Amino acid sequence: KMLSSLIGKIGKINKLVLAMTFVIIAFLYIVIRGGTYEAEVNLYEEDVKPEDIKVEIAQGKDIISVDDIGLDGSIVRFKVTALSEGSAEVWIHVSGDHEMIKVFYVHKFKFVTEGSRLGPCTGGNIIIMLLILYSVILLISFAVKFREGIRKDFYSHHNIVLLAIVIILTVIIIHNILYMISSRGIMDFINGVLYSSHSHLVITIPIAFITSVAVFGSNIVLLKKEGFKKKNLLGTFISLLFLLGLFAPFVIDEVLERQTLFDVHREDGIWNYIRIIIINYLFTMIFYMVVIVESTIIMSIRAAFKIPAFDRDYILILGCWMRKDGTPTPLLKGRVDAAIKFADMQKKATGKDIIFVPSGGQGSNEVMSEAECMARYLASCGINEESILKEEKSTNTYENFKFSLEKIKEQAGDRDIKLAYATTGYHVFRSGRIASRNGIEAQGIGSKTKKYFWINAFIRELTAIMHYEKKFHFKVAGILFIVVFFMGSLLFISNVI
Repeated sequence: KMLSSLIGKIGKINKLVLAMTFVIIAFLYIVIRGGTYEAEVNLYEEDVKPEDIKVEIAQGKDIISVDDIGLDGSIVRFKVTALSEGSAEVWIHVSGDHEMIKVFYVHKFKFVTEGSRLGPCTGGNIIIMLLILYSVILLISFAVKFREGIRKDFYSHHNIVLLAIVIILTVIIIHNILYMISSRGIMDFINGVLYSSHSHLVITIPIAFITSVAVFGSNIVLLKKEGFKKKNLLGTFISLLFLLGLFAPFVIDEVLERQTLFDVHREDGIWNYIRIIIINYLFTMIFYMVVIVESTIIMSIRAAFKIPAFDRDYILILGCWMRKDGTPTPLLKGRVDAAIKFADMQKKATGKDIIFVPSGGQGSNEVMSEAECMARYLASCGINEESILKEEKSTNTYENFKFSLEKIKEQAGDRDIKLAYATTGYHVFRSGRIASRNGIEAQGIGSKTKKYFWINAFIRELTAIMHYEKKFHFKVAGILFIVVFFMGSLLFISNVI
C-alpha cells in the first residue's frame, strides 16, 4: 500500500516544475562547490619524478591560481582556484622538453570549468545524478500511465508511445548510471543523453542481424510452400531495410570524417557544427524508430495471446480468403476455431452464451461470401443457427467492424453490448487498433498459424500499424530535431567560445 501510494504521488508531480527545481539545485550546488577544481593530467610515463614537473599559468594569472601540485604515479594533480571571470591556460612541463596545455574557464558566478564553458567542474556529477533521478521518476510515472492505458483501451496507439517512452527512459538510466563516474559537466550530461541512442543501436544491430537471417529463412520456406509472390518477400525486404537503417548513422558519420570536400575537423568550423547536428539527429531518429518498433512488437505479441474478458455478448470473426470450392482455408478455419474455443471458455467460466458474427463479403473469384463459408463451418461444429449472425458486405477489417456492429445493433437494439473478435494472432493488435480508431470497444483473441507464414505476415502488420500513425511520427521527428539542434548547438558553442 505504501509503494502504491508513493507511485500515485509520483504520477501527480508536475514534471516541468520538478525539472526546473532540479536545474536550480544543480546550479546552486555547482556555484557553491565550483570555486575550486581538482585537475588531473595523465603523462603516460612511468619514470617521471616530482622534480621533473613544472605547472604554471601561461595566460590568465588574474583569472585563476594554481597550487597543491602533486604527482601520483604518472598522473599530475593540481588545484585551480577561481579569481575573476575569464579564461586561462595552464602549462604542464615535463623534464623541460615535454609540455601540455590545459584551458580553464571562470564563469560569472565564480565556478571553474575545464576545456570548455560547459566542461567538467567541481560538483558537476550532480547533473547526471539528478538526470538519473528525474528519469526514474518519469519512468515510474509513464509506467503507471501505460498500465492505466492498457486497462482503458489496450489497442490504443497511445500505449505504444507510452511503452516506447518507458524503454527510452530505461536506456537513458542504464547508460548514465554506467557513465556517471566519469561525468562531471554539462557537456557530459548532453553527451550522456545523446549517446544513449548510440549505445542502444549498438546492442540492437546483432539482434536485428539474427532476426533478418531468421526472416529470410522463413521467407524461403514460405516461397516453397505458398509459391513465388512479391508479398511473400516483404518480410525479408523490411528486415533488411531496418538493418541498413541501424548501420546508416555509423556509416554516414564515417563518410563525413573521411571526406575532404568539407572540413568537418575544424572544431570551430561551420561544417563541424552541421556534422554534429546531422549525426546526432540521425542517431536520435533511428533510435526513436527502433524503440517504436520494439514497443509495437511487444504490444502485438501481448495482443496475440490476450484472452478477452468472459462477459462478451457477441464474437466477430474476421474473414479472409477461402478455397475455390467454398471450404475454409486453414487460416480461416483457425479464426473460427479460436471463436468457438473462446465461446466454450466463457460458457465454462460464467455460463454465458455468445452469438457468433462471421464477417466477410464475396470476392469476384469466390463462390460464396466469407461469412457464409464460416457460418457453414460453424454449423458443422455443432453451433445452432440461432447463435450465428452473418455479415456479408464487408471487404476489409474496418468494414468488418462497421457492418457487423450495424447488424448487431439491429438485433440487440439499444442495449449495451460487449464485443469480442477472432482473427489470426499476428492480426489481433492492428484489428483492435482499427476498431479503437473508430470508437468501437472490442477485445480480440488470436488463432495460431504456421510459423513460416506468421513471421512474414507479422512484419506486414507491423509496417501497417506504423503507417497508420505516420503523421504522429512526423511530428515527433520535428520535435526531436528541435531538441537535437538545441543540444548540438550547446556542444558546438561551448567549444568555440
